[in-house]
Amino acid sequence: MAFSGFTSSETFTPVPDSLFRLLNEITEVEELKVTLYVLWRLEHAEGSLRYLTRQEILDDTGFLSGMSVTQVDAGLEKA
Repeated sequence: MAFSGFTSSETFTPVPDSLFRLLNEITEVEELKVTLYVLWRLEHAEGSLRYLTRQEILDDTGFLSGMSVTQVDAGLEKA
């Protein structure tokens, strides 16, 4: 299915400005995907202490449908 654009009811996830300064240093798509995924998950986490474990990332089968465990690990290593 082709991407048909964002809807007017879409929620938004803030991205730190510094990420845009780092874009030219990100050379692997896995690093970018993992970085954006972690920012999204942390933004939607509850509580004052927000963290995400490797296992929680691997347990998200929706995210993993586009990446292998090896790719996730490579992205985590670089991020």
